[in-house]
Amino acid sequence: MSEKISVIVPIYKVERYLNRCIKSIVNQTYSNLEIILVDDGSPDRCGFICDKWMATDKRIKVIHKKNGGLSSARNKGIELSTGKYIMFIDSDDYIKNNMVEVLYNNLIETDADISICDFIRCRKNKRHYNNYTNKRFVIDDNKKYKMLERNEYNVVSVVQWNKLFKKEIFKNIKYPVGKIHEDEAVIAQEFYNAKRISYILKPLYYYRMRDDSIMHQVSVKRFDAVYGFDKRIDFYSKKNLNEHILPTKCLEIDFLMRYLYKLKKNNLYEGDKIVLENKKKANRLARELLFKKVSFDNKKKYFKFIFFKQLFFRQYESIYK
Repeated sequence: MSEKISVIVPIYKVERYLNRCIKSIVNQTYSNLEIILVDDGSPDRCGFICDKWMATDKRIKVIHKKNGGLSSARNKGIELSTGKYIMFIDSDDYIKNNMVEVLYNNLIETDADISICDFIRCRKNKRHYNNYTNKRFVIDDNKKYKMLERNEYNVVSVVQWNKLFKKEIFKNIKYPVGKIHEDEAVIAQEFYNAKRISYILKPLYYYRMRDDSIMHQVSVKRFDAVYGFDKRIDFYSKKNLNEHILPTKCLEIDFLMRYLYKLKKNNLYEGDKIVLENKKKANRLARELLFKKVSFDNKKKYFKFIFFKQLFFRQYESIYK
């Protein structure tokens, strides 16, 4: 007998995309699902669409709540879930019809606590994904944190929506309400709670890149990522995982430098207090890395990583120009 999986879908202002998202979940080859649609106070017809779907499929539960943001919606979904496993789907995205089955089988076969797949980036009529289809690797020691720093397969490990979790992973974990980049703040703790993580490099999730989405707008709100990096560093420090603090600081510097440049290009750079504070932080972190007691090999390794990561992002962005 297959075990129940709770699929949580936070929903806000995605009327145009919502039917396709829900249909892709309802039509999964793995049928023992609890589909939790969290209408986060959406001002459009999303609430009506959710109720209409609930009337057609007894597996669907709909929660209508006051708008509180993505973290608030995910927290509410976890709180009300009854499945042994949890997955998240963003409401403007959609999934292949066997995604749940593949992730579940992968988790069971490898005795893992988190099962992860690759994804397809979608923008307008273009698609892009990695070429490592069907490879699988399993991580069950401190190497799992290195997947949050860099990896040879370009697997995006931080996001929540390409994963199947055992529900107990979320014990004592809450998404930070009011923040975007909320995954940056919780991913290290999720990995810590998992004894084993299994990646299967099949592109099963369709990630829609929308110009009007929060994650693709140029805004100082994106500096919430820095909050996430800081929370990750604090967590590593408390758990004596100090070897991962330096590379996380390098990722933070990389994000700050790239995003400050993007704000400057969009004439949003000067005069904003949040921008100036993050500019100072970027300079301070860079000085710490250069002049504190960090081995030359580590400095060289992580600056090299930042340099090649920036090249990768330029190539990645050029695909959609």
